[in-house]
Amino acid sequence: MTLEPIGSSFLAKVVLDDSVRGMFIIDTGATHTIISPKLAKKLNVGRKEGQSVDVMVADGNTVNGRVVKVDEIRVGRASVYDSRVIILDEFEDTGLDGLLGMSFLGHFTFKIDNDEGKLILYEKD
Repeated sequence: MTLEPIGSSFLAKVVLDDSVRGMFIIDTGATHTIISPKLAKKLNVGRKEGQSVDVMVADGNTVNGRVVKVDEIRVGRASVYDSRVIILDEFEDTGLDGLLGMSFLGHFTFKIDNDEGKLILYEKD
């Protein structure tokens, strides 16, 4: 799958629940997949839904989010079903739809080809 460079990171086109599309930063250092409140709204998930959870973000601060389940996360032809994502209000003003973390990537053996700008995903045995 071809990625879009953004600074020193890459963006991937992600489809949630077979219809909601977004641009997510690939973050191999993130435990969870994060979505913005705007994307949650497109998924018909309200701000009060899901379990409250504290999440440590990249700068070391802890912020509150909501854990919700999505039926499918798809990147290219690779899918993960019945996955949990975290809605973070802090993602509202970033201009991005989410962050693709290890809760998705960990289902695959993967490689990011920086030169070609590609994410290569292989099913784990």
